[in-house]
Amino acid sequence: MNKFPTITFLEGSLERITYFNAENHYTIAKLKTSKTNNMVTIVGTMAAVNPGQNLKIKGVWGTHPRYGQQFKIMSYEVVLPATIDGIRKYLKSGIIKGIGPSMANRMVSCFGAKTLEIIEKKPERLLEVKGIGKAKATLICNAWKDHHVARSLMQFLQSMGVQTSYCAKILREYGTNAINVISKDPFRMTTDIPGIGFYFADTVAQKLGTEKDQPRRVRACIIHIMQEVANQGDVFVYQDQIVKRCKNLFHIKSGATLNEIDTLFAAGELVIENAPDGTDSKIVYLKETHQAETGIANRLRALLSVPVTPPGIDAERISREVQKKTCHNALFRTT
Repeated sequence: MNKFPTITFLEGSLERITYFNAENHYTIAKLKTSKTNNMVTIVGTMAAVNPGQNLKIKGVWGTHPRYGQQFKIMSYEVVLPATIDGIRKYLKSGIIKGIGPSMANRMVSCFGAKTLEIIEKKPERLLEVKGIGKAKATLICNAWKDHHVARSLMQFLQSMGVQTSYCAKILREYGTNAINVISKDPFRMTTDIPGIGFYFADTVAQKLGTEKDQPRRVRACIIHIMQEVANQGDVFVYQDQIVKRCKNLFHIKSGATLNEIDTLFAAGELVIENAPDGTDSKIVYLKETHQAETGIANRLRALLSVPVTPPGIDAERISREVQKKTCHNALFRTT
């Protein structure tokens, strides 16, 4: 018996969106399949999809205890219409801001089957359409980019094999230039976007062909290890332990790790001190952790510098009170 669900491909028209979470792009929708015209429920992470669009979806069938059979999305792509009638219908739907039904007719009459290609790749030619000036052409061009950037980013993340639920956060941080930013420096995400850690960024970096000992990767790895140590309650880590972890867990050569520890130290992101045990070992702090520990130590030192006079104790009065209490309890027991 196969324990794993069978991967299936569906194609069809998106009929309606039942639920959409703007924070993570989780979507519940209805898809009319091309082959059977059956209406099926699809669930998963999708960005920038609208009713009327044709989709090609990879996923698995599952059964929800309350809502029944559902198709769980693993990846998807929007299939843009190729026929003149399909393009006209697509533009008339209002998906692209600035294009209404009459404008859609004029554009298709002017460019035919190349209309969508013109919008995406040669927007300056939109001026050939009656009623479109420079401002209108810019509006349509920007609307097209805004509409398709989320879809493009989602497909990019899918191709990288990482969680697409971060798509919304990445878009908010980097906007329409998201793919370029990530491609140039995937590890930026670890500092720019809360929740995205080293493993996510490193998966993208590896897919993009980043070398194991590439300095940017090594620095990100060192910071990741330091943050893990801090999360476990330790304020510093021995330098040789960092080297060992980088080598064993992330396949980074010792020399590369030591070089980038020095780079981070020079940049002020790490603090390096002699080990407190009197050996030649070095200990490494994150700058923030070292500042916090130093601040606490200074405050304790300041408190200890202030003489404290213990409160006076009246031993005789305390003795009398104890004897009185003792006598009272003894009297209570005999009555």
